[in-house]
Amino acid sequence: MNFIHVKPGLTIRPTPKLSLMSAVGFQWRETTADAVYVQPNIPVRGTAGKPGRWTGMYVQLRAEWAITPNLAGRSRPSPSRSAGLSGAREVMTRTILASS
Repeated sequence: MNFIHVKPGLTIRPTPKLSLMSAVGFQWRETTADAVYVQPNIPVRGTAGKPGRWTGMYVQLRAEWAITPNLAGRSRPSPSRSAGLSGAREVMTRTILASS
């Protein structure tokens, strides 16, 4: 795959039931001869052979709360901006996870 991805992150646990994570992802093309791709492996038109390996960056934030031993909640706002793609997009995901 024509992709270099570096994502340093930090997770803290202010309480035993709460964890907070933040990370910044940086993305480059390994070679400019290939295109920039979006999931699931679809090339972005007009990016193959264009100069510049940088494709974009994003910020990831996540909070997880253990409500009970068998129930957890998660919230992940993930604003991102990627060059050559459709511009800025923001996603807010809230999930309740249950286990038996």
